[in-house]
Amino acid sequence: MLKLWGRARVRRARWRCRHLREVGILLERFRQFWSRRLDALGAELARARRERRHSLGETPSPEGRPGANDEEEEDE
Repeated sequence: MLKLWGRARVRRARWRCRHLREVGILLERFRQFWSRRLDALGAELARARRERRHSLGETPSPEGRPGANDEEEEDE
């Protein structure tokens, strides 16, 4: 990605843009791949949290956010 050359204390550098474009393409594919999966995981966690609260008879606060007593529980 970066080509270095030179002697002594002076170094010159030149970016190889082709390599940066390749990295950008790979990162975009990675983002697309994981974005959908992480969104689905977030939706499933929210659904499970709502279901758990409903089964315990809890209601959300008027603002739609968990009440002051609703703290995340650690996994056992």
